[in-house]
Amino acid sequence: MAVDFALEVDWLLSKSPYKDVTKIRLVVDNLNMHVVSSLYKAFSAVKACELARRLEIHYTPKHGSWLSVAEISIQYFV
Repeated sequence: MAVDFALEVDWLLSKSPYKDVTKIRLVVDNLNMHVVSSLYKAFSAVKACELARRLEIHYTPKHGSWLSVAEISIQYFV
C-alpha cells in the first residue's frame, strides 16, 4: 500500500492540474504508509527526493479523526 500512496503522490505532482505548483500541502491521516519513505520504496532515490521536496505533509490528529467530523455533519444534514 505504501507504493500505491507513492504512485498517487507522483500523479498529483506530475500529471494532475497541480503539476506546476512548486509546493503542495498534503493533509493525510496517520497511517504508517503516509510518509516520505514510501516514495523511496516506489521510486529511485533521485525521483523520490525530487517529489519529497515539493511536498509539505500535514497529519490529522491521532485521536481526532476528520472522518468523525464528516460523519457528524452527514448525520446532522440528513
